[in-house]
Amino acid sequence: MKRSITLLLLLLNCGLIFGQNTSGEVRYKVKINMWANLPEDMDEDRMDAVKEWVPEWMIVDKMLLFNSGESLFLNVPEDENNDEVDPNERGGGMRFMMMGGGANADEKFYSDIANKTKVEQKDLMGKLFLIEDSLQPIEWKLPGEMKVIQGYTCMNATTMRDSTEFEVWFTMDIPVSSGPMGVHGLPGLVLEATTD
Repeated sequence: MKRSITLLLLLLNCGLIFGQNTSGEVRYKVKINMWANLPEDMDEDRMDAVKEWVPEWMIVDKMLLFNSGESLFLNVPEDENNDEVDPNERGGGMRFMMMGGGANADEKFYSDIANKTKVEQKDLMGKLFLIEDSLQPIEWKLPGEMKVIQGYTCMNATTMRDSTEFEVWFTMDIPVSSGPMGVHGLPGLVLEATTD
């Protein structure tokens, strides 16, 4: 059975340049389930020992800078991190290394929606790599559910990418086809996303 990290992106605040609502900054909390990838065949004693040292959840502060044609998703600088998070959820000050460089790796995701291109900066074992590619269209399903996030009326949308299901909540109050980690193709900004 395939197991993967669970991500939860939540809107913290949205500093928009008022008027057209087509540029600004959104801050997210990325919540990663650190126990999700533990091997299923690990014996119970060893599993308990690992769980004593590794917190179940790791929370990373991220931000999305956007305008009507481009976006950049990156870590919030450490001196701007929100201290409301329980230190145990951050890993007690420890940095967890995972495949791809870790939860706090200096990874960035740039999307040029107008030209349908993307550039990813990946941290692999301490080395930075730039990966350039085209933005592929995403086929979204709109179940029609709605909820309010930070005062914005949002609709949900779902899609499958590489056999992984994504559910997002976007608002048409900010008419920018962008979101975290290169999410695009919706008629509004993505404020929340989950994936397993």
